[in-house]
Amino acid sequence: MHDAVRAAYHRIRPHVRETPVDESPAIAEGGAATVYLKLEFVQHTGSFKFRGASNKIALLTPHQAAAGVVAASNGNHGLAVAAAARARGIAAEVFVSSQVSPARRCARPATILSPRSWLRAVRRKTRAASSFRLITIAM
Repeated sequence: MHDAVRAAYHRIRPHVRETPVDESPAIAEGGAATVYLKLEFVQHTGSFKFRGASNKIALLTPHQAAAGVVAASNGNHGLAVAAAARARGIAAEVFVSSQVSPARRCARPATILSPRSWLRAVRRKTRAASSFRLITIAM
């Protein structure tokens, strides 16, 4: 497992930000441990999800990358997949439900709205992946 984590670190290092770690005495107050917070909100797209999406996209074969990727997410995962794919010049489609916030909808390229429900967005993503042989980047 340690080797897999080390390999992922080297794959994504050129694409991700090194985020700071801060000690949090307020959270640790009264406890016997020191608490540290990894400040992933300064990462591209504002969350740690960019690391996982970058790693998964880095593992694509050239043939898979040429086909493009697809994901379904109303949240940070969708933002991360879109940004990681864009950084590598790979086409991405992100399926979201119509309840996604307008701010998140505007932040994604190739966003495809599914009426009403999250389940419909997931179903549409699955059909697109199958029909067009896109690689699914799952949460």
